Amino acid sequence: MQVEYTKTHINHLKSKISSKNDSYNSESLDDYYFQILLLDASNVDDIKSELVYGTKKQLREKYKLSEKSLPTQGVELNKDFFGINDGRIDVNQASNYSLGRNLLQTRKLSQMMSYTWLDLNQDQQDKLKSLGITDSQIHLVRYVLNTYNKPPQTISWLDPDSKDIKRDYLIESDSDGYSAISLALLLAGQAYYSPDGQKTWQPIWPTIFGTTEIVRQYYFDINWNSYHGVVEEMSRLNENTQSPYYKATMGYPAKPDSFNVSQKNLFDWATAKETDSQDNDYPFYPNKNKDPEQWNNGNIEYVVPPFPYIPLSSS
Repeated sequence: MQVEYTKTHINHLKSKISSKNDSYNSESLDDYYFQILLLDASNVDDIKSELVYGTKKQLREKYKLSEKSLPTQGVELNKDFFGINDGRIDVNQASNYSLGRNLLQTRKLSQMMSYTWLDLNQDQQDKLKSLGITDSQIHLVRYVLNTYNKPPQTISWLDPDSKDIKRDYLIESDSDGYSAISLALLLAGQAYYSPDGQKTWQPIWPTIFGTTEIVRQYYFDINWNSYHGVVEEMSRLNENTQSPYYKATMGYPAKPDSFNVSQKNLFDWATAKETDSQDNDYPFYPNKNKDPEQWNNGNIEYVVPPFPYIPLSSS
């Protein structure tokens, strides 16, 4: 089945590959509408959620978002490893690029879920702080995963009287993806929290999927009884449907006890970097200098955790 994209989506997909094509991250999309999720964690026992609609310009100005925050790009691949030169993919690497992106998304999802199983003791918090990750972010990710099928408590429009709404980047209310919109926005890096009393807003988690992917390609679900996820192709007889063509179900069971998975294993996997280094046992990419053959052959290292009882995001 071919996933159908609008011209605007196609231009955005091109910009995900080319580092020189910034036009679709700047003024050309200022009047397009986007959705962001705001989570107020000032009271961790009573988190407030708000789904906000607005143009890119309105959202960026009101919440002081970065210039390139919308639309989001999803995971970023190592251009050297996948043969991307001057924004163009080598014809022999095209299939590898698509596969590599899916595999890196799989890894990132598994790592994100692993963070939520950390005890967050003081030692872990200190180490996470050095990585630029706070316990508040992890609490909010856990909150979204545990309440993903509940609608946001508040829905608001920054310009409720607008008649000319460019909707290419919106998950519509009649889309299958709308029932888990909080999860979709989290995975796309469009869920925000304020670390300083709502003076500024920052993404809760880095983008794993791009805006175009959560609008047109995937909608998300969670299976609380499984350690692995499944991607299913959905039958779309109505060509005008606004629903994505694939359903991605994430496995997120109850946290196992320490007998089955240790905090060290969880922490090591969750924080593992993509590149090979002396203090990283689980890289995504091989070491170009130490093992040039693996690098040149495009052999990816760790996609899934090397330990049992840690969620695998897809199969």
